Amino acid sequence: MRTILLSALLFSAIFSQAQHTSHFYTPWYGAIGFHTISTRYSGGGTEIKAPLTYADLRAMFFTEKGYMEFGIPVTGYILTGVIATGDLPNDNGEVPILFAKGGWDVVKSDIIRVGLGASLNTVLINVDGIEGYGASLESYGTLSPMLYAKINTGPFLVVPVFEYNALSFANTTGTTRPGFSFGSHCIIPLGKRIAVNLNPVFEKGTFRNEVSGSMKSASVAFNLGLVVRPK
Repeated sequence: MRTILLSALLFSAIFSQAQHTSHFYTPWYGAIGFHTISTRYSGGGTEIKAPLTYADLRAMFFTEKGYMEFGIPVTGYILTGVIATGDLPNDNGEVPILFAKGGWDVVKSDIIRVGLGASLNTVLINVDGIEGYGASLESYGTLSPMLYAKINTGPFLVVPVFEYNALSFANTTGTTRPGFSFGSHCIIPLGKRIAVNLNPVFEKGTFRNEVSGSMKSASVAFNLGLVVRPK
């Protein structure tokens, strides 16, 4: 009975904190974070891998009523190349030019909140050896409905996010990019206010062209950044 009582008290202490105790946002000094991505392209019997690591520029807000995230990663990518090599980078891979995500909580409780929203993503692509697309496929964009949840586990906050590419476009005429992505923000406090945000993401899609056929891509990415609680 004592074990059951202690377990119940511990459970209550961890999960009884309201969602407002897990509000976080990116401070100005945390706008530049770490980003690494490995993408695999396959089509026509050819497989190409394009790993890429750089510092990106993004900000996120986990509020009482919703979730918002936006960034200009290409800015951090350029700065990374200039600082590391003294010149503009020209690595193989995909780098988002601009992205924005936003949504509102529709199901609310102290432990979990579920929300709906949308995301816009525009991407530069520079990968050698993709015949049929290659130099002609330089950029693409997606517009996606988004489903997310904010799971409050005491001092920690976990935010899984799912996006489905409902609309897509590319600089190459007749090319679309249907697909989806699934990731999660895992916020771990380092002190009273500051916390680290671990953000793994898996993305899968297909570049479809009316003339050249299709080419599949699958990416595994990881983002690392700092967030803080409001005062």
